[in-house]
Amino acid sequence: ARRVISRGLSSNTPVSKVMSSPVIKGKPDYSLWEIAQLMKTNSIHRIPIEKDEQLVGIITSTDLVRTFCLASGNEICKITENILYRTTD
Repeated sequence: ARRVISRGLSSNTPVSKVMSSPVIKGKPDYSLWEIAQLMKTNSIHRIPIEKDEQLVGIITSTDLVRTFCLASGNEICKITENILYRTTD
């Protein structure tokens, strides 16, 4: 939607003209860390989750932030350490 508006395109514009490609997908059994890594590696903020080739949900970077913010202080320390470790690889 943002690309359509920012480019001044019609609402009849085919999705294929504005979508990111290739589509990076996750599976329901992926951990939040795996999803976060996919987002980081591919510079994306949303990942569709598929099971048996059917869309079952979408995880956003906002979902991850909310989840991590609900974690206890000790878990936040682990999360921070993991993020720092991964960014130095």
